[in-house]
Amino acid sequence: MRAKQALAAAAVAVAAWGAPAQAQTIPACTSYGSVVTTPANLSAWDFSQTRATGHYALTPNALRIWTDSNGTTDKSAGYYPTNFPLSALGAETIAQAGDYTTTSGTIPPSLQLAVDFDGNGSVDGFLVGETAYGNTWWLSSTAALFVKSGAPHTGGGYGSSWWGLATEWQSAFPNARVRAIGYSLGSGVHGDYLINRITLGCVNYTFSNVTAPPQAVPTLWPAALALTGLLLAGLARRRLRE
Repeated sequence: MRAKQALAAAAVAVAAWGAPAQAQTIPACTSYGSVVTTPANLSAWDFSQTRATGHYALTPNALRIWTDSNGTTDKSAGYYPTNFPLSALGAETIAQAGDYTTTSGTIPPSLQLAVDFDGNGSVDGFLVGETAYGNTWWLSSTAALFVKSGAPHTGGGYGSSWWGLATEWQSAFPNARVRAIGYSLGSGVHGDYLINRITLGCVNYTFSNVTAPPQAVPTLWPAALALTGLLLAGLARRRLRE
């Protein structure tokens, strides 16, 4: 009897050891921050990945991004610096996280997460979210080898050979931090879109080409000026008497 119990316990232990880790849950945001990009702070974005025939421009209520054709230089991309754990990404679907208006084109811009997968301060790869693949985030081919080796799923069909849900990436890399969020249209994609909003990490990113006017310096009322003049005149007469 004891031998059978020992064998059963060993079988359970082996099964538990071989079972995949259960994906953690990324909670919904309880509140949202706000970043409004205007001409005054546009330089906070990194547009260095935008290529020769990719473009961007602020409009009254959105960021317009477009490309001239579908060649290798047709890419418009931008990144905004952040620093939050992947576990705080928020529960929005990829479709909910990006609000776009299509002027032309059939492939909308993707969402981008520049991820520090081991939490050591440097970006190890990019997770890309495209609505064509549901809520799957696929890993860029330039990512570090240890990230590719630890990917939740491998094989084609989801943008790259390494992919998974945000919860699965979080389970695989519990120390992962998002060092920048962003978007990318292309390369090789011809289109013209308005980015109305990006919501990632419990922050709403919106855009406007209107810079808030400087606050006016308050002016003194004529009566106040007259009173000030009388006080100064009285003070001068007092000093003369002294």
